Amino acid sequence: MIAIAELENHILELPKQDFAKLRNWMLALDDAQWDAQIAKDLKAGKFQHLIANAKAEMAAGSARAL
Repeated sequence: MIAIAELENHILELPKQDFAKLRNWMLALDDAQWDAQIAKDLKAGKFQHLIANAKAEMAAGSARAL
């Protein structure tokens, strides 16, 4: 496995165009992993208390429009 410091050095040596491609790929990967974690947590019911609180606020008329 390549050490982080070695990867960092290689990244610093990349031409601007390749760096931009890598950055965009990493951002897309991070977004996809975040979305997958949110979907997993939602399926596991980890947001039920937040949903219940929001519904209660809406029913009580204390929620504000976004």
